[in-house]
Amino acid sequence: MENAKLHRVLIVDDEENVLKALKRTFMEDGYRVDTYTSPFDALGFIEKERVSAIISDFKMPGMDGLEFLLKTREMLPECVRVILTGHANLDTAIKAINSGAVYGYLTKPWDNDEIRIFLRNALKNYELERENRKLANLLDMRNKELEEANKNLETRVKEQTRFITNQFNKLKATFMETVKAFSRTVELRDPDLGAHMGRVAFLSRSIAVAMRLDGQTMQDTVVAAWLHDIGKIGLPDVVLAKDEKKLKDEEKGLLREHPALGELCLKDIPGFEGVSTIVRHHHERYNGSGYPDSLYEDHIPLGSRIINVADTFDRMLYSMGYGHPELVDKAWSYIKGFSGKLFDPDVVKALGDVEDLWRRSIKTLDIARKVGIDRLEPGFILAEDVKTKSGLLLLPKGVRLNDFHIMRIKNFHRAKAIKGWLLVLKQAGK
Repeated sequence: MENAKLHRVLIVDDEENVLKALKRTFMEDGYRVDTYTSPFDALGFIEKERVSAIISDFKMPGMDGLEFLLKTREMLPECVRVILTGHANLDTAIKAINSGAVYGYLTKPWDNDEIRIFLRNALKNYELERENRKLANLLDMRNKELEEANKNLETRVKEQTRFITNQFNKLKATFMETVKAFSRTVELRDPDLGAHMGRVAFLSRSIAVAMRLDGQTMQDTVVAAWLHDIGKIGLPDVVLAKDEKKLKDEEKGLLREHPALGELCLKDIPGFEGVSTIVRHHHERYNGSGYPDSLYEDHIPLGSRIINVADTFDRMLYSMGYGHPELVDKAWSYIKGFSGKLFDPDVVKALGDVEDLWRRSIKTLDIARKVGIDRLEPGFILAEDVKTKSGLLLLPKGVRLNDFHIMRIKNFHRAKAIKGWLLVLKQAGK
């Protein structure tokens, strides 16, 4: 990243080989990296030095990683804290995230490219939060100046009001960028899930506009749509990788926990009380057959009812791995057919009001064609499975490529593990 040299990263782990490997990886991106095997020595270090990010092992003698990171929060409240563990489990992850002590967690063993992207996104979030704090402080200062201003100086009051409005608009913009940064964290775990959340947010906002929601309800609904599946970061890979219809009963039970896990991740963030409630109930059904609480009709938050329709509609449109024009009418007929049963009829009507928008969003596909690895672009759709020469599946047919996919493909190609071209599709207008 452009500001990498401005960031100092502290890594704490009782294994020297882990410290050396992580230091070497992060120094490739230009960060200043300090390492310690003892959390006590590391605490002494940050009493004297400021760092942007702290990565700590979970299992360490004398003091575990969560206890260490809680202490660092008191000393450096602004820095990004990440927990590294070879014993990752759902309870540990939720406890660490909900404590507010950590930004996220990484597991051993790790993929170097993935952890570099993870840290890059974490530090972008750190920079956004610092900018938010600066803007908030500046806004507070200007408000105080405005209170002291001479009420008879109408021109000056107008100038100050204009300045405050501009600063507030900037603050709102950085707030949404922070929300999208959370969504990009999910995308690291599952790129297709991250893309789905973005599309659901776009469609939910369009429905909310058609229903003329008030400002606060509109904002909570859009933010919740961006983050509605954030609880899935705590689910096992085997559950995320399977088609929902092929899950075993135990796996279905785990999947049904993700709305409540999402609520746990968000409810303690100031201003996210309404957002977390909407996330919890986005799988409730209008007739009471949904989960986790079997709410029905108006007992379900309106934002949850909107996301439920947008989520179901998008999953049907992209059930082949990419948006297919032939699925548009099928998805729309399904939603209309269950209006008043599974879905709020008012929300279904609003989806119909923006029909031109979602019909235009699904373009026709061109014919499959060969494209060299060095000419791949985000948005291309794989027309065949991508496998290594040894037969290992790298990416399945139907995946819409993003920057992360392309980086992995190029890495495997440089290692001479895959062929030099792929068979892809492109959608018109994309």
